[in-house]
Amino acid sequence: MDKLKNKDLILMNEALMYLSSKQTSAWFGVSKNIRAIKPHIEEINASKEDIIANLSQKDSEGKPMYVGEGQERRVVWTDEAEADKVWKELMEIPAAKVKWTSISEAKFGDVELDSFVVESLMDVVIVD
Repeated sequence: MDKLKNKDLILMNEALMYLSSKQTSAWFGVSKNIRAIKPHIEEINASKEDIIANLSQKDSEGKPMYVGEGQERRVVWTDEAEADKVWKELMEIPAAKVKWTSISEAKFGDVELDSFVVESLMDVVIVD
């Protein structure tokens, strides 16, 4: 696989969280990988918060402004194009090195998994 980027780590984290919700005998490897990726995801999230802090409109208390509720909640940007550009740049940065624990695909047994979700883990975490 090509060198991983931050966007790949985000997808892989989501896939690992999905796998952790399944009842498989791969739980140990999944948990080890979640633990390994966690500090890198926290770093990416901190960068996201910096983008919001620097490029969002602020309310009277100086806090970022949002519109909508729940999943529809969105940041109100001072310059949305610039925020998108900075976010895309962050996603393209080569990811920090992660010490992955390989998991044999056989460990997942007969549990039905969403192939689209776990695709990001193939050949990096999930192996033949």
